[in-house]
Amino acid sequence: MADGTYQFHAEPSRAARPHEGTVSFANGRWTLHALRGLRNYSDGGSYEIRDSTAVITGKLGTGYWKRSVE
Repeated sequence: MADGTYQFHAEPSRAARPHEGTVSFANGRWTLHALRGLRNYSDGGSYEIRDSTAVITGKLGTGYWKRSVE
């Protein structure tokens, strides 16, 4: 996963309802801005890449994101 800004859609299993928007990754830090679901929600934290999974930490705890190909 290269540094950059990506669109996302999240289907959390608890803590929050589904949401989507943009997330930016650079130098082990990330920022998120939700546009739907959790409208106007912003978050940020650190991340590391393990194989094809980004392990992120933020307000909602630790999450594991996989990039989907569409």
